[in-house]
Amino acid sequence: MDLVVKEQFILEERRISLSEVHTADEIWTTGTMGELSPVVKVDGRTIGNGEVGPVTRKLQAAYKKLTEQSGIPIPNYLET
Repeated sequence: MDLVVKEQFILEERRISLSEVHTADEIWTTGTMGELSPVVKVDGRTIGNGEVGPVTRKLQAAYKKLTEQSGIPIPNYLET
């Protein structure tokens, strides 16, 4: 959520209805290992135009930059 605010997007945390999900321009999920994962379909319905949107792409890039600058590198199993 901090990243959303830092990138100057409006953040609103609330419950949403399934109809809001179905009519959203963009949807993404996030988690500790999943970073930002775009969602292009829910219940078989296309979200937005069915492609990863510009907000999601900008947040993915910002998250990648943040982890490169302040994250702890995870060793690549091929490097062992």
